[in-house]
Amino acid sequence: MSRKKRRLKQTKHITQSLQKPNSIEDIELMQQKLEIEKNLLIEKGLSSNDPYTLLTTQKYLESSKKEDDSFIKSFLFDPDISSLNTNNYKISTKVVSYETLRRMSRTPIIKTIIGTRVDQVATFADPSNDDQEKGWKIRKKRSIFSTENKISTEEKKKVEYITKFIQNGGTTENKWDFESLEEYIRALALDSLTFDQMCMECANNQRGKLVQFYPVDASTIRLVDQSNPEAFKNWKKVQGYYPKYVQIWREQIYTAYYPWEMTFGIRNKTTDILANGYGISELEDMISIVTWMLFGMQYNGNFFSQGSNPKGFFTMKGKMSPSALNDFKQMWRNTIVGVQNSHKIPVIGGEDVQWINMQNSNKDMEFNQWLEFLIAIGCSIFRIDPSECGFNLQKASNVFGQDGQKERLQHSQAKGLVPILKLIQRMFTKYVVERLDEDYEFVFTGINIEDQKVAIEIDKTKIEAGVMSLEDGFKKWSGREFNPEKDTILNTVYTQQLQMKQFGGDSDMESQDIDMEQEEEEENPFQKALVDYLNKK
Repeated sequence: MSRKKRRLKQTKHITQSLQKPNSIEDIELMQQKLEIEKNLLIEKGLSSNDPYTLLTTQKYLESSKKEDDSFIKSFLFDPDISSLNTNNYKISTKVVSYETLRRMSRTPIIKTIIGTRVDQVATFADPSNDDQEKGWKIRKKRSIFSTENKISTEEKKKVEYITKFIQNGGTTENKWDFESLEEYIRALALDSLTFDQMCMECANNQRGKLVQFYPVDASTIRLVDQSNPEAFKNWKKVQGYYPKYVQIWREQIYTAYYPWEMTFGIRNKTTDILANGYGISELEDMISIVTWMLFGMQYNGNFFSQGSNPKGFFTMKGKMSPSALNDFKQMWRNTIVGVQNSHKIPVIGGEDVQWINMQNSNKDMEFNQWLEFLIAIGCSIFRIDPSECGFNLQKASNVFGQDGQKERLQHSQAKGLVPILKLIQRMFTKYVVERLDEDYEFVFTGINIEDQKVAIEIDKTKIEAGVMSLEDGFKKWSGREFNPEKDTILNTVYTQQLQMKQFGGDSDMESQDIDMEQEEEEENPFQKALVDYLNKK
């Protein structure tokens, strides 16, 4: 059938469906059909190679999206802050600047905490087909009521294409500009834990098709002040949208991004209108904690660099002349101060020598409990167990009882690691995978291994108690019906039952006993012949 005939047939079908509606249901069906036809034409127009068709479709989308299409009446951002958004983007209301947050993240203790979590996130950077193994995979979206796991050959090809796209950082042309997905994930996780912003640019070709994605320094990305009409005077609408994000450099806008061109992932979302749309980093809540950490470390460090720690010293009684006092000060600096002179005992000349002890207690110089307290607070804010970072705190083993280590690690990963993975998962699904095919999603594997073990134990108990059949459990975990001819079940009860069926079972044994009794009741022909022969004689 030619293209012209196909169009005439489609037009005739639509025209017939629009004639003489007989009920409200018919009208609703007509509206649904028209909406589907409109969406198909828009999708076809956006993917067209004809410049005129592409331009016409974009103009329609721009004209169809109204300026006042929002029905929300509440304040989402502080209206008083709008007067401060002088550069057409929303200023960040963070307690400290982005550069200060970056310097805070590089302090030894905080760097250890953040680096440990980034390393844990990076272990999921490799693709995996096993749900129990750490990694990620592309799968087709499923309904919450569907248990079907079958995948066709065409769907396998789509999964392979999307997987290679992510592994290469985009199309195959970008392969040599891309090192590894692990580096991207590390950069995204580091920015998220430092600024609570996860930004990644999604580059498109001239047709609007996604061809590359790349992490961007989150400290340079800001939100466009959409309440200010002046913010859009230099930008045009594309597909009905103005730019939503901008990159700044030295307080000036460098480039603008439309909603599908830049991710802006926030873990600690808040309804606080004073936040001005930005996230709240853990480091913003740790300003005092980090300051005390630095003071404690500097205080102890100064003890070794410019302090003295003698066991005591000898002195003489009586008055001391200024020259002798200056000699004493000079001798003290040359003999006692510094690490090289540690534990040396000075001797001062005089007639009456007296020993003065200076080390009754060393508790004032330890600060051990204070530093442990600060480390524990810092780890709790980042939702990570101190033992994961190599901090062996004395009282940490008593938190969860005898099984403290295992329980603490599970608690730490559930509270701190999983939210970061979930954010990366949502971001890749929305901005990368759905751009390639909206029926598929990006998911991490091997996250809830312990939870699956518990669920399997519960189902096992149900099967043993008789409230669930083995076939129902098999279908739940495999996604298909049980086939006794092909599926091998390594279960003792099932194996015994199968063996009994193979050997006939109880009913067959009873039938065999009945047959034997019937054979015994029947007359033996050889015995009958022998009896007849004896009777003739």
